[in-house]
Amino acid sequence: MSNRALGTYRPMIDGVDGVDGRATGSRPPTIAVIDDDTQLQAAVARVLQSGHSCAVRAFASVEEFLASLDSDSQAHFDLILLDFHLPGQDGPKLIAELQSRRSFLLDHSYIMGMTGDPERLVQSAFQDAGIEEIIQKPLRRTDFAKISKVATAVSKRMADIAYTNAPKGEGTPNAIKKYL
Repeated sequence: MSNRALGTYRPMIDGVDGVDGRATGSRPPTIAVIDDDTQLQAAVARVLQSGHSCAVRAFASVEEFLASLDSDSQAHFDLILLDFHLPGQDGPKLIAELQSRRSFLLDHSYIMGMTGDPERLVQSAFQDAGIEEIIQKPLRRTDFAKISKVATAVSKRMADIAYTNAPKGEGTPNAIKKYL
């Protein structure tokens, strides 16, 4: 699995202010935060909603997130911030579950791992699941700008694809390794 939702990131061309990550498009990017720390959920939501014009939904576990997807088949997230240590299933197991469900989120969302655990084993587990981008907790101001930029770029990229008149099979996003 790779994060296929994001094409080549180009500041300003993709509707993102390269300085603070604010969206310049009409629809705010939507971010799912999957973390059992309610204080972190609230902080991420507060900063990204007010300072970066993002819509944020928080989930305390993989199971809660999946239940939300089951109840709302139209749920869409530009970016999923996924903690490693969660009650029940750990973060990388969500990817396996989405793959078994053949979820459209794997092609239309970018997934970033979050962890406060410095162990290389955690980072390896994320990378084995196909998550290349891992943010170390506690989050810093630059992390919030990065999160906003990625979510906005995915949102813009998906909107461009949706409105493209390219024949089927063309215009699909390319996987990227680096975007900043």
